[in-house]
Amino acid sequence: MTACKRGEIVLVGFLFADESGLKLRPALVISSHAYHQDRQEIIVAAVTGNLRRARFGDHILANFGIPLILYEPRASFIVWLILMIVISPFLQFLMTLFGAQLALLWRRSGAGG
Repeated sequence: MTACKRGEIVLVGFLFADESGLKLRPALVISSHAYHQDRQEIIVAAVTGNLRRARFGDHILANFGIPLILYEPRASFIVWLILMIVISPFLQFLMTLFGAQLALLWRRSGAGG
């Protein structure tokens, strides 16, 4: 039985065309849980962003978009900054509420003095 699940992205060593070596590339696990029960192998589909090398049987996802955090450092920093400005105060507020609740429970239980 394998540890991979359908829908996961895994790194697979794909051979070069001349078989001189291999390179780790992302692949999508498409085999099912039932398939994995009695086997040590998985069925995968190669994942690539290189649209110039589309081959027969390849399916191009139109308007899929580019994850900014992976490809654009400036955009990544801007997204991080926005998250820190928006999310951080909210998390601090939640922690304050949580702390106040704990203090109330502690006092009511008689442990607070």
